[in-house]
Amino acid sequence: MRNWKKIALAVLCACALLGGGTWAWAAFSFTNPYPAAGVAGSKVADGVFLNILESNLVHVDSGGAADALVNKGDPVLLTGGIGIIGVAFNSVDAATDRVTVDTEGIYNLTITPLNGTLDIGALVYINTSTGPIGNTTGTAIPFGYSLSETDITSGTTSVIPIKLARDADDE
Repeated sequence: MRNWKKIALAVLCACALLGGGTWAWAAFSFTNPYPAAGVAGSKVADGVFLNILESNLVHVDSGGAADALVNKGDPVLLTGGIGIIGVAFNSVDAATDRVTVDTEGIYNLTITPLNGTLDIGALVYINTSTGPIGNTTGTAIPFGYSLSETDITSGTTSVIPIKLARDADDE
């Protein structure tokens, strides 16, 4: 009985440390990862992983299913093209589900350059309305940097390592 109490206390402490909101025991999901009220200047989260409603993300439908929902590993952009980019850490079943988005790191992602050759270190962009990654700026914002040591020619779809830009101003 004593071990059960320690485990329960550890789970409750972990829930309290991870942020505000309502916790569901079975799914360990919370509805409000960022409390609206608090002490000014107090840290809410470290900001590397964000929990965002699926309906607030622009992304490619990479799952091949007709659901058009975010899948784990999809490059994503917070709607409105404001510059918060990342890679989905989980798949979801509904537009009302939350997606954990990793905003830092290096990921192997699909890219189709549309303008010339893509070299190592080249800035790559995410389309602000449809989500694919390419090397044209038209309706896109910076997403990251190519780390491919092989030049990729225009029109060729490839999976390459991309270092995520910290924000849309990284150029």
